[in-house]
Amino acid sequence: MLPGLTPEEARDLLLSVGTHHGKRRFSPVEVAQIFHKALAAGATLVSCARFVNLTGPTMVSRFLRLLKLVPEIHHLVDWGQTGATIAFASAWRLGELEQDEQKEATREVMANQMSKEEVRQIVQLRQRSRRRIVDCINEVLRMRPTLTRHHVFLGAITDDSLKRFLRCLNQSDRDDLLVGLIRSEYGIHGKTSARLGVERFTIVTDDDGAVRLKTGDTAGFETAINKALLARIPKT
Repeated sequence: MLPGLTPEEARDLLLSVGTHHGKRRFSPVEVAQIFHKALAAGATLVSCARFVNLTGPTMVSRFLRLLKLVPEIHHLVDWGQTGATIAFASAWRLGELEQDEQKEATREVMANQMSKEEVRQIVQLRQRSRRRIVDCINEVLRMRPTLTRHHVFLGAITDDSLKRFLRCLNQSDRDDLLVGLIRSEYGIHGKTSARLGVERFTIVTDDDGAVRLKTGDTAGFETAINKALLARIPKT
């Protein structure tokens, strides 16, 4: 048992790391936060790795590097890339960028569905050449035989009571809530994915989904999403 963790946190950590289950209890950032909590209570990188059956502390360090990402990106990090998410294998590398570059890089990675190898190339190019991050991204994209761009919608959660409700949910439950909402409210299916944080949300979709979002509520998709989420808060 790692110091500082509740039995539930320890259980969910074991069910989230070193497994290939499609539905894990913690997101990669939530795992990083649990490791950080254990380290603050006296654990070591080695003991953390042993607890979750990793071969060494390197992977634990990669999880912790996620905490260098700006909070606006945290909810976008997942175990794999699904459109509205960035795979853990890519996200920890973005932690090597300056914070003012991370959001721009993240948006372009999602919009162009860039692979972990392409993200590695972007970060290395930025570090070696010191060119603008957008120039590094464009150079890597030019190596592709064809380009396919997706629509990325970013919105803020504006209601404090809604934020309190979302804070009580883990990442997986929040995502299920938003995906169900956009399917029922907008009839969007197919090549669309969504990610819901406590402070903000992200939707990545194709041309048809973008049209549906833009022609929905006249007040705008952000207001409509907030209103629909509020309606889903259980009444006490």
